[in-house]
Amino acid sequence: MSGYRFMVATAIFFTAALGQASSWYAETPGQVRQLTPNASGEVVATMSLPGNILIYRQRDRYTMRPQPADWQKTALQLEIMVEGETPVRGSIFFKDKDGLWFQSSDRAFSPGSWQRCRVDLTRDGGELYGVGHHAVWNSSYALNALQFGLSLYSGASGPPGACRVRCRNWQFVGQRRLPALRVVDWRMPASGGVYRRTESTFELSREYFNPFDPDEIAVDVEAVAPSGQSIVFPAFYTRNFLRRRHFTREILLPDGRAHWAFRFTPREAGTYRFRLKLTDHSAGNAESLTTPWQSMTVTPSAARGFIRISPTDHRYYEFTTGEFFFPIGLNVHTNIDRRSEKAFSFGYLPDRGSYDYEEYLDAIAAAGINTVEIWMASWTNALEWNSSRLYYHGLGRYNLAHAWRLDHILDYARDRRVYVHLVLDNHGKMSAHSDQEWEDSPFNRNNAFAVANGGFLNEPKEFFTDPEAIRLNRQRNRYIAARWGAQTNIFAIELWSEIDLVTGHQELYDSGRIIDWNVNTARELKQLDQGRHIISTHVCGDYQHNLNFRRYYDGHPEMEHIIGDAYRKPEIHFVDQLQRQVDHLAEFNRPLLITEYGGTSSGSEAEYVIGDIHTGQWAAFFLGQAGTPFLWWHDFVHRNRLYPHYYGVSRYLADIDPRGKNLLRRPVHFPPFPLGIPRYFHAVVAEELQLPGYFPPLLAPAGDFSELRGLTVGNRNEVYGWIFFYHRVWHYPSAPDSLTPTGRLPLRLPWELQPGHYAMEFFDTMTGKCRQRTEFTVRDGKLPVFTMPPFTIDIAFKLRRQGPVPAPTPGN
Repeated sequence: MSGYRFMVATAIFFTAALGQASSWYAETPGQVRQLTPNASGEVVATMSLPGNILIYRQRDRYTMRPQPADWQKTALQLEIMVEGETPVRGSIFFKDKDGLWFQSSDRAFSPGSWQRCRVDLTRDGGELYGVGHHAVWNSSYALNALQFGLSLYSGASGPPGACRVRCRNWQFVGQRRLPALRVVDWRMPASGGVYRRTESTFELSREYFNPFDPDEIAVDVEAVAPSGQSIVFPAFYTRNFLRRRHFTREILLPDGRAHWAFRFTPREAGTYRFRLKLTDHSAGNAESLTTPWQSMTVTPSAARGFIRISPTDHRYYEFTTGEFFFPIGLNVHTNIDRRSEKAFSFGYLPDRGSYDYEEYLDAIAAAGINTVEIWMASWTNALEWNSSRLYYHGLGRYNLAHAWRLDHILDYARDRRVYVHLVLDNHGKMSAHSDQEWEDSPFNRNNAFAVANGGFLNEPKEFFTDPEAIRLNRQRNRYIAARWGAQTNIFAIELWSEIDLVTGHQELYDSGRIIDWNVNTARELKQLDQGRHIISTHVCGDYQHNLNFRRYYDGHPEMEHIIGDAYRKPEIHFVDQLQRQVDHLAEFNRPLLITEYGGTSSGSEAEYVIGDIHTGQWAAFFLGQAGTPFLWWHDFVHRNRLYPHYYGVSRYLADIDPRGKNLLRRPVHFPPFPLGIPRYFHAVVAEELQLPGYFPPLLAPAGDFSELRGLTVGNRNEVYGWIFFYHRVWHYPSAPDSLTPTGRLPLRLPWELQPGHYAMEFFDTMTGKCRQRTEFTVRDGKLPVFTMPPFTIDIAFKLRRQGPVPAPTPGN
């Protein structure tokens, strides 16, 4: 960011925290040199006339961290003398660690005498304004200043030459006085809709050393519904950002004043009442304030609300309004994936931030995918990480640029009816051995930026037992609940991705401490979360890891659904993998959902991964999964435009609701005879199977009839099924359109139905379109043998009762 506004020529910076390490420097175009104060404590530098020089005191990036004593000071003052005959002009300025520049109004400094210069550092002083951005100054920028001081310049009006600039008695002065505690400029929307999120903003009369710490300032909201039901939830501190693109890079810059906000999603129509409850400990003792009520009128809407576990069928999900929800998912954990770039030889893909997510979400929504997994990873959307990185401030202070970005992504997804499985932490954050990020963790006391971060842990495992680490995690989760608890398109919250890969997990698991941590965290988060989102934690590998670490679930309803991976060896068919997962985990009587899969965990050949995509989407429903599995390799799908594999199943499942219907699973077996057989043999088969009007082609495609498999679910009123060639969905053909279709093969289903009038429909698995529909009557429970339309890889069907047995036609 440029600091040369107003011909910025000379800058004299001072340390932001008197007790912290810092150094003086002088900088002219193309040259930087270190300065040493003289015995009187003066800093002396020579500037060219006309010309410029920067003289600044820069804090040590490795140790700069906000200090309470510095917070109490309200102004910076110093004395400056310009030697010579030429006046100079300039201003006091601050630049924070992220490059944001603020300066005071321009003023003249006459030569020959000491002059005092002073600037108010408080939010309400109004003396510092942003350059190159639109953020409004507040005291936190002084706390986080990397460099600050005087910015001087001289124009071309005087004679050329040089002058010396001396400064002394630089100091932070004043004592912060607390104004009366008040809520200022509370803006409450007058109206809203049922299950439509609203947002209210306000400011407080006081600034806070750490506005994210509820032990310093806690702001809660009490909302009273028309029915009289009351709910209390937290508000949050925030600021807006402006987004722009610089070539392929996303740039986020702060905009406007920092402020407070709360978000609320009403569940009833009528008049809601709201009031704010403040608990302020900034003066050392508790001070409370409760505001008068404000109201909002809520009208009915078509919104479906939050997603929950179905109370009538615990294997599935539904909306709070009762509609069935079946996730059709893709794991867009982060917008870039270096492992995928290597596994599939994509080469380096640029990080375009939220612009990448927008492109994904547009394609995802068009394909009928209704759920994605998104991580709050350190390199994308986390709130807390190493202060060496842009907009991060170590522990306890949050990255508001990332919070704004996640807001944007969630809202962009919501507008496209896409739901988000939100992952709070990935295992690498607390791992020194697997995808390790521990070296860079703000908790790590051995990190180079440990002082700046406030790091204090020796090992990753201490995160789950150390009281201060637990307090900081609770504080962060309060902020998460406050900011996103009203977000209806958050499908569920995952506390940890692959928690069994954090360093020291086995020891923590055996002792029960990491189980307690997850259970307690889930309880605390649920209590704060007005949306009561589904919560669980996640393990790696496959279902065997869920069983190995079953104590996370046994006796712990806080882990509301069973989520895991389904990576496997190439010799295992994914249908068989899904079958085993359901068979082994059904005992938990909770929804089963796979949120990572796709060949091995290191990637596989394209034919395997495409086969897994197609098989996973189609087999999940028929094998009792609560949703389709989420492929890890999202860029493989996106770059190869494989979205049709999702589109067909999304259309097929759109009108199916299995809850409470006691749908049973039954396989379909096909006779073990070859498909490449003469017409007369088909005729014999048709006669034997009692298929009137069945006339196959002279020669069906070559192949083995035993390759056909079928999965069905049903009861005595409806049956759904998927018929597929076992090896073709395992090793998906590179050119499926070049395959010769089957003949019109027979299908005998292992079901008996109630008497009634039925319709049998066959569907194309890529387009979701109905290819063939026939109606028939069942009188004695027996089904006819159906004739399937030709297909090359797979086909799906729906068999549903349309009504009672038709009355006899008069005269018959």
